[in-house]
Amino acid sequence: MSGWRVIGIGSPFGDDRAGWVVLEQLAQHSLPENVELITLDRPGPDLINWLERDIKTILIDAAQTTAFPAGHWMPLDIDQLDSSEDLSSHGFGLAPTLKLAQALGSLPHQLRIFGICIAPRSSQPEHNTLSSSVMTGAGQLSTRLAEQIAADSDARYTATGSGGVGSIGSSSRSDCSRR
Repeated sequence: MSGWRVIGIGSPFGDDRAGWVVLEQLAQHSLPENVELITLDRPGPDLINWLERDIKTILIDAAQTTAFPAGHWMPLDIDQLDSSEDLSSHGFGLAPTLKLAQALGSLPHQLRIFGICIAPRSSQPEHNTLSSSVMTGAGQLSTRLAEQIAADSDARYTATGSGGVGSIGSSSRSDCSRR
């Protein structure tokens, strides 16, 4: 597998920007050079164009719900997105798009999905600021993702042998592939 693609899904309206804000905050962390950060504005089925089988992918989207407080974030799977009446990621959303990608054989081998809970109607055009609870949740999730990506990268480049623990490969960074 080569690299990571972290995709923040959202819109410019209120708390629906949560996925974008996670990426903004994630960019402030020291990430490996093979991490690509992408923000998409309500991509619908076009999201499939960003999914590649051999790139580890993390999707982050706001989820309108009354089941959890705004700012609460959680890992999700495709079936949870598809079956939950209390959790919606609006429009031709994530669940139908990922089901279509699955049917086409286009899902990444490693796919992680995270939802950040937002209150219903907090993503309407008249709301132009992110709520403090969603901002806090976005910060927590970005820190958690940075730790997970770093741990995955460290595990891949560290080995134990007769010489002890050492680094395999180069640790220099000549090109940053984050977008």
